[in-house]
Amino acid sequence: MGRMSMRTRLRALVAAVALGAVYPQAGDYDPLNPTSWDAVTADAAMDIRPPARNGHAAAFMDGKMWVVGGRTDAFQEYNMAFKSSRADVWYAEPPYTRWSQEFELTGDFDVQNWDALQPGPVAPWYSRHGHTLMTLPAANYGLPEDVMILVGGYAPDPKNDVWVTCDGRNWRFVGYAPFEPRAWHASVIFEDKLHVVGGIPMNNEMWRLDAIAVAGNITQPDSTWSMSWSAGVGGGDLWSPRGGHQVVTRAEYPEADPDVEAEGADSDADPIEVMYLLGGYAGWLPDHEDYDGQICRRDVYKYTTDGGWELVTAEAPWPARAWFGAAAWHHLDDRTLDANPYASEPSPARIWIMGGGFMGQSGNRRIDTMVGYVDGWWTRDGVEWTKVNFEEGADEALESSLEWAGTTVDDLPRYIGKWGHVLLQGTRTSDTDPDAEISALYILGGDTVADGSLVDDIFVTGNGIMCQADGLTCSGFGLCREDSGGCDCDSGISGEFCESGLGGARSAAPLVSPRAGLVLAGLLSLLLGAAYA
Repeated sequence: MGRMSMRTRLRALVAAVALGAVYPQAGDYDPLNPTSWDAVTADAAMDIRPPARNGHAAAFMDGKMWVVGGRTDAFQEYNMAFKSSRADVWYAEPPYTRWSQEFELTGDFDVQNWDALQPGPVAPWYSRHGHTLMTLPAANYGLPEDVMILVGGYAPDPKNDVWVTCDGRNWRFVGYAPFEPRAWHASVIFEDKLHVVGGIPMNNEMWRLDAIAVAGNITQPDSTWSMSWSAGVGGGDLWSPRGGHQVVTRAEYPEADPDVEAEGADSDADPIEVMYLLGGYAGWLPDHEDYDGQICRRDVYKYTTDGGWELVTAEAPWPARAWFGAAAWHHLDDRTLDANPYASEPSPARIWIMGGGFMGQSGNRRIDTMVGYVDGWWTRDGVEWTKVNFEEGADEALESSLEWAGTTVDDLPRYIGKWGHVLLQGTRTSDTDPDAEISALYILGGDTVADGSLVDDIFVTGNGIMCQADGLTCSGFGLCREDSGGCDCDSGISGEFCESGLGGARSAAPLVSPRAGLVLAGLLSLLLGAAYA
């Protein structure tokens, strides 16, 4: 990539501030001001997508993105009753701009929704939110093909029912799990097996799905399903019961033996699977000696089969939260590597969190109304975290450099915290090669706090997400590559964000705030016009 002259760069910066700081515009790629999140707009010829919701679940299977259930605005169901939870199923194929609802749902209606239209737009499982949906690879359980598995949720009381589907249309009841009913739990694939962690009613259990099998043709209504679970190593006295937390897994190389190897990871050893538990609405139960109420937390723990659970940090630098999105964002072809192909050195997949809410009671502190966040963070080790965005202000004056935080209230643009959304890893088409797919994160739906509302928007990561820290692109001393992100630093500058060689001069905030950008851009234009006339 060729270097811009200082004059050209300043003019580009002015244009970027003027045109893109408040509302990102479509057009030529801007390496100085790339978007970190791009809205996935609905196809104009078929302007339909899942209704606005939170507490839904989503997964990828068979090349499609699936959205299942969730809490929406009140609606009248088939039996004339008004509900706010859904039993619907939606899907879309890349680039996820054209959505379809499954209107011919079939399955074991005799178990729950026996009075619904069969087949019809209502699934055989009760409408719900706070459930989980995961894809089980066929090889992990010896199944004839991949299936999606739905576990628990509020329906309207917490459930422990388990359902599977191989096509999103036919839903089969597997049975009731041996653990107590729950919602706002976390589900994750760890060492090839499904694990369910925590949940509400408050618990700190971990359960593993050891086996799941089908007798008969997987696609036929006369097939029968069975499963077996075992209780894993829960939080014990280490991490408190919780719900609305997040659990992610990634492949890591074990730490080298300091007596044998140099300090750091042992890249000659086989990678191991590591599970991370993040935050959540948590607290010990009233009969526990350490009971201090139940409130959102910012603690981080990790788990390995050999080492069990251990505390990573009791107080991460991000504000305490629950009902947020999290993902371990790995390389498309190698789970042991980070998604950024231009990382300064090989590293495991970074763990990302986005948004979320805060409420609860601890001691004399009591927050009954959800407080929402407009931020994003990532970490390589769970201890040191980097904030992605810049934000300032509060309430109506709140601003954030993360595009997914933008919405409208009374036809006016606002930045409002979001919770109850889904963050998951998928792929998107490369900006420079229409035939190539690159790793990406997606944010789906959620609920905005205060005077905001449920939203139906979908965002996908842009190149800027790999180049920005504290809302500043490449520390102001580089360009963001167009192919898949990553900083191309100025001469004499290095580092993943062009932060090395600055002598501590790296700014902790963008040059201008989004709202002030329009005003400053005009002044800069006048100054530069006079200077270079």
